[in-house]
Amino acid sequence: MRVRWQKLAFISVFALLALVACQGTESITSSPAVVPTGVVAGASGIQPEEVVTPTPVKQVSIADPEEDESLGKKPDMTLDRIAYINSNGDLLTINPDGTEIRALTSGVQANAGSTGGVMAQLLNLERFFTWPTWAPDGSKIAVSRVRAVDGGSQISLEIIDTSTAQSRTAYENDTGGVVAQGTPHYIYWSPRSRYLSFLASTADGLSLFIKDTENDSEAVIVAMGAPLYWHWRRDESAIMMHIGRDLELATVPFTRESRNLVSSISPFRAPAISPDGTQFIYIRVEDASSSLIVAPIDTPEEGTKLLYVGPFSAFAWSPDGTEIAVADQQDSRTTGYRSLVVVSANDGTQTRTIAQESFLAFFWSPQGNRLAWVGFDPAGRTFEWSVGEKSGESGDSTKRLFKFQPARDMITMLSFFDQYAYSNSPWSPDGTRLVVAGTTGDAARPSNGHSATGDRIFVLDATGGSPPLDIAGGTLAFWSWN
Repeated sequence: MRVRWQKLAFISVFALLALVACQGTESITSSPAVVPTGVVAGASGIQPEEVVTPTPVKQVSIADPEEDESLGKKPDMTLDRIAYINSNGDLLTINPDGTEIRALTSGVQANAGSTGGVMAQLLNLERFFTWPTWAPDGSKIAVSRVRAVDGGSQISLEIIDTSTAQSRTAYENDTGGVVAQGTPHYIYWSPRSRYLSFLASTADGLSLFIKDTENDSEAVIVAMGAPLYWHWRRDESAIMMHIGRDLELATVPFTRESRNLVSSISPFRAPAISPDGTQFIYIRVEDASSSLIVAPIDTPEEGTKLLYVGPFSAFAWSPDGTEIAVADQQDSRTTGYRSLVVVSANDGTQTRTIAQESFLAFFWSPQGNRLAWVGFDPAGRTFEWSVGEKSGESGDSTKRLFKFQPARDMITMLSFFDQYAYSNSPWSPDGTRLVVAGTTGDAARPSNGHSATGDRIFVLDATGGSPPLDIAGGTLAFWSWN
C-alpha cells in the first residue's frame, strides 16, 4: 500500500514555499510516496569529472556496532556525523567520508557503500521518515514518520537514540495535515537538548508545541496561528515567537501565556535572539522605509536602528554576537535576495558587503569566520553553493564550490533558511565542509519529495581545495552539531 497524504486545505507557516520551485504556492492533495522497484542503490544521474565517489564501505550493525580495529573500541556515532534520508524513506547516519553507514530505522536495504548495487527487496511503500533533526548534544534525532493507515495517512514525530536506535513517539498528529509541502512537522531542539519544539497541523490550525523530553509529559501547545516562526534563547529559558506581525516571548514553564515585545512589525520571518540572550533584532517599518532594529529584551522600546533594509529581509547573529548578517530584500516581487551584508551589532557603524548577486539562503559557519550562500539563476534555474570570508569584501574571498539541482525538500530548507538555520545545519562542526542533497545535472524535480529521483548526498570542501564528494543516495542530509 502506498502512503497518501489526506486531502486538506491547510494554512502553511511557510507561505512562500514554492517560490523557487514553481513561483507559486502548492498544496498537498493525494501525493503518494512513490518509490519504484528495481532502483539501483548508488545510481546518481550525471556525475561530472570534478565529483569524487568514495570506495565501497562497510555498514555498521544497529545493535552491536563493530569495534574500530586500530583503537580497539566502538566508534562514536554522535560526533561529526551526517544524518540523511535515503530514497527508501529511511533514516541513516554516515561519516563525512562515506564510511560507517548506520541505519536508525528499519527497512534499509543492505548495499556496498555509496556505489551500491541492485536492491534485493521491494522498497517499503507503507511508511517513510523525513526531516531528521539532530539534538545539539548528538544523543538523539527527532524525525517525522508517515504511515499508511486505512487508505489515509498517520503522521507522528519520533525521537531516536543515535547510540541504540531505540525509538519513542513524541507526538502523534490528530489529523493527516502537514505544515508545508512535503513537511509533516517543523522540528527544532532547544540549545541544551532538553526540549523539543515543533510545529504541527491540528484540527484547530497550525500549532507550536514544546515537549520536555526528560519526563513522560505530553507536548503542550504554546502558540497557534500563521505565519509562526521562533527562536530559542541559548539557556532554554524562553523562546521568541513571530506570530503574524507580533513578537512575543514565552518562558519556562511554557504555557499559552506570553509577553508581547513589539507589535505591527514588518513581514520578515524568523526572529533572532542574541547569543548572550539579552537582545533581539527585528525589522520595523517607518513611513515609507524599514530598518533593522536591535533592542534589549527587557526594554524592547529602547531599540537602536542599525541600517535601512527591505521589509522582507532575513538576518542572523554571528556565533559570537558581535555582528549580524543580513540578506537584503527590497522588492517582494522578486525571487530571493540581492545583497548579503555584515553589520556591527552594537551600533551599525561598520558594514561590509559579502556578496552582491541573486541568492536564496545564507548560513554562518559555526566559528563565525565564514558565510556560505546558495546562489540562484532564475533564467537558467541553476543553483550554486559559494563561501566567503566574513572579513572580506564582495568577491575578494569568494569560493565557488558546487553547481547543482537541490532535492525537493532541500528547496524547502533553502526557501526558509532563516528558520531552518536554527535547527538543521549544513555546516560541519569544524566549519570546513558543507553537506547538500541533490543532483549535479539539470534533472527536473519530481512532484513529491520521496521518489527515487537519483538525488545524492554531497560533501563540499568549504575552502574549494577539493571537489565535491558523493557519499550516498538520499533526499535530505544534515550535519550533527558536534
